[in-house]
Amino acid sequence: MQAYDAFDASLEIDPSYNFALLNRAIALYYGGRAQLAVDDTSTYLAQDPTDPFRLLWHFIVYRESSNDEAAKIMLNKARGALFEQNWASSLADYYLGIVNESAVIAALLRDVTSQTQLNHRLCEAYFYLGKHSAYLGKYTKAENYFKLSLSTNVFEYIEHKYARIELAKVRRARLDEMQAQ
Repeated sequence: MQAYDAFDASLEIDPSYNFALLNRAIALYYGGRAQLAVDDTSTYLAQDPTDPFRLLWHFIVYRESSNDEAAKIMLNKARGALFEQNWASSLADYYLGIVNESAVIAALLRDVTSQTQLNHRLCEAYFYLGKHSAYLGKYTKAENYFKLSLSTNVFEYIEHKYARIELAKVRRARLDEMQAQ
C-alpha cells in the first residue's frame, strides 16, 4: 500500500513523471490488481506509442486483466506505431507469433556499438522472452531466460529488477505443477 501511495504522491507533484506511472502500474500488476494497472499502462503507452516497451507492458497487463485474444488484437493494432528499425519491435512480433526467438536475438544484435548497449538489450530481451515463456507454461525455458536477464547485471533496468520476482513465480508454478502430477 505504501508503494501505491508513494507513486500517487510522485504523480501529484509531477503528473508528467511517466516513470512513476509505469512503476505504479507494475506494482498494481504484481499486487494482483491488473485491472487497475490497465489505465496506467494505457496512459503510459499513449504518451509514446512508438515505444515497444510501453506497448509490451500494456499488453502484459491487459492480457492479465482480460484474455489472450483481446490482448493480441490490441497488440496487433498498436504494433503499427512501432518503428521497424527499433530492435525491440521484434519483441512485439514475437508475442504476436510472427517471429521466433532467433529473430529477436538477431534484431537486438543489429547496430550494437558497445558491450554496455549489448548487455542492456540482452537484459530486456531475456526478460520479455521469459515472460512469454512463463505465460505459455514453458517454465524451464522461462526460468533460464530470467536467469540470463539477471546475469547481465543491468541493475538500473526494471527488467532486471522484475526478473527476480518472475523467477520466483516460475519456480512456484513448476512446484505446483509437479505436486499436481
